[in-house]
Amino acid sequence: MQHLDSHYREEDVENEVSDEDLLHREARSLVLQYLAELDAKDREIAESRKSLTPRERKALGLGPPEDDVTEVVIVEDDTMQIEGGWVFFCQSRKFLETGDSMDMLVGDGPIIVSSSDGALHTTGSAHPPEFYIKNFQKCGRPNG
Repeated sequence: MQHLDSHYREEDVENEVSDEDLLHREARSLVLQYLAELDAKDREIAESRKSLTPRERKALGLGPPEDDVTEVVIVEDDTMQIEGGWVFFCQSRKFLETGDSMDMLVGDGPIIVSSSDGALHTTGSAHPPEFYIKNFQKCGRPNG
């Protein structure tokens, strides 16, 4: 019986998940939900554009139909834990696979998730990420 008890304790330690890991998973889940909502909107817009002729697409400044939807993913290796939350960087899956700058997502900055209330804060690309992080840590808002 003693052997079984120690086995269970070792297993519990191996499977133990820290509060930090739980917070990260919850924050990541919020970002994935946000990205899924954006993807659904993109797909809805792409569907509405299916009836456009090539000439109409060109007049509107649109590329080929296959470019209407951009799959955006979290760049896991760039995720950062900061005081007060988590910072997630996102990019188009196609760019991460090809490295082609034409496939790059531009104009979006990191997404900051508050660890105190789970609030999701989108940022921009007008400033470096450190600007948004510093403001978030100072006043709870990335833009100050």
